[in-house]
Amino acid sequence: MPRLADTKRPMPPKRKIDTTKYSGRIAARVRALREERGWTVAKLAEEINRHLSEEEAAAPSTAHSWENGSRKIDPDLYPVLARVFRMKLYEFLPAK
Repeated sequence: MPRLADTKRPMPPKRKIDTTKYSGRIAARVRALREERGWTVAKLAEEINRHLSEEEAAAPSTAHSWENGSRKIDPDLYPVLARVFRMKLYEFLPAK
């Protein structure tokens, strides 16, 4: 029987984010801030969930979709993300 480490698939390459759209610039910002801190996507989801109720909790797959730009981040979460990254909202949001 193969060990778990032997069955891991390699991570897919990072998906290019369309930064011509504001939602893409937000996604790129989240990815960059997460990587600056050395966090995994699971750690990012964990940090976000500290600020949300159980019903609103974000799964790591959701956070991954946000970063890839395949799922838009609800603007109601922008203040939460700013808090997670210990920033003021105006510092977190990219210029339009």
